[in-house]
Amino acid sequence: MIELSSAGLNHPQTGQPMLVGASLAVAPGQLAVIHGGDAVRTASLTAAMVGEAAVAAGAISLFGNVVHRLRRASLRVLRRHVGIVPHNLALLPDRSALHNVSLPLEMDGISRRVACMRAAELLDQLELAAEQDAPLEQLSWAGRQRVAVARAMVRLPHAVIADQPTSLQDEHGTSLIARMLERAAERGAAVLVLSRDALLRQCADVRGWAQWAWHDSVLVADGHAVAADAIFVDDIGVAGKLTGGVVGQYADDGSIDVQFDSAPVAAPVVSAVTAMTPSAQVRAAARGYAVDATDAVPHRVGFPLTARTVGAP
Repeated sequence: MIELSSAGLNHPQTGQPMLVGASLAVAPGQLAVIHGGDAVRTASLTAAMVGEAAVAAGAISLFGNVVHRLRRASLRVLRRHVGIVPHNLALLPDRSALHNVSLPLEMDGISRRVACMRAAELLDQLELAAEQDAPLEQLSWAGRQRVAVARAMVRLPHAVIADQPTSLQDEHGTSLIARMLERAAERGAAVLVLSRDALLRQCADVRGWAQWAWHDSVLVADGHAVAADAIFVDDIGVAGKLTGGVVGQYADDGSIDVQFDSAPVAAPVVSAVTAMTPSAQVRAAARGYAVDATDAVPHRVGFPLTARTVGAP
């Protein structure tokens, strides 16, 4: 179990709140994603979840243990059961992909032969078998990221915490990593992913993963609408303040109908569809978004529940 209980985090340099009152639980066998949050935020949360950074308030627990209350020796034992994909990858560039992945098992006293067999199996699942013996510095950055994912899985961890694990991947690479994360959950691991990747978001939608959105300093559960001076975040490239009131109402077809009492034409979402990037227009059309954006008010936009319509508290 990965659990946040009213957890708070402050920025490591400025001391300003980055996360306030965050509560969520990822059970064994569950795969969940937190969308949003810049690199500093996600790296800080990842570090806090394994006891490498302090929480400002509340608690973070792994397997029922409040992490910040554990002694250093207990933390070392706990971390052996957690697979971590750090945003900076933290790989050994002068060693091979195979050695990077097998090293945790060798450190556990597993024979090199067995460790390499397990590492090779994971690298093959991520389509890196042909490059497993090459020095890591010869791999593409996408390949290196997949090596970091394989290393996180090699101990068959009880929990997985992955910080931006698909940020360097194309659609195929994202699918490979998504499937590996699912395998970990199928084995009974609690899997939590922090991501800003639209491709992984689409995977999460299709595969039915639990989802949250990290907006400003708040985590909002997927599918919730928050009224008042909202900021909308979605694959269709929306990110901007809207003026006027916002009213959300769930429709029979499973969408949420959002009405803007007033909004300037330049505002994202409610402005003309041509204001979106071409790729955003394609994604919006492919996923069936209905955008009625005229110069008149009120402006109305129909979102599926998976649009993660979120806003400032």
